[in-house]
Amino acid sequence: MRRLRRIGIVGLVALHYLAREGPMHGYALRRRIEEESGVEIGESTLYDALRRLEKQGLAKAAWTVSGGRLRRLYEPTEKGRRALQEALEEARALLSGIVCGGD
Repeated sequence: MRRLRRIGIVGLVALHYLAREGPMHGYALRRRIEEESGVEIGESTLYDALRRLEKQGLAKAAWTVSGGRLRRLYEPTEKGRRALQEALEEARALLSGIVCGGD
């Protein structure tokens, strides 16, 4: 459960989408998560999670110009991809134990 706690649920979801769909701006990432899951994530909540991922070396960001505006483009690092897999395995084990009674 260590990896899952360090990343957090919002960080885990962000890493998942970045790994699956490629580099994205924070706003586009937030919209994609909300469109697909139906779960609203506050803007500051997402950006805090993205900063934590960067600080942990799990994601990297680069400034780009898009639509005439300066934006940060986020993507997972290799370390982030490995951490994502470990955290997903921990989450599956946790949910299996809760939902299935450990079976």
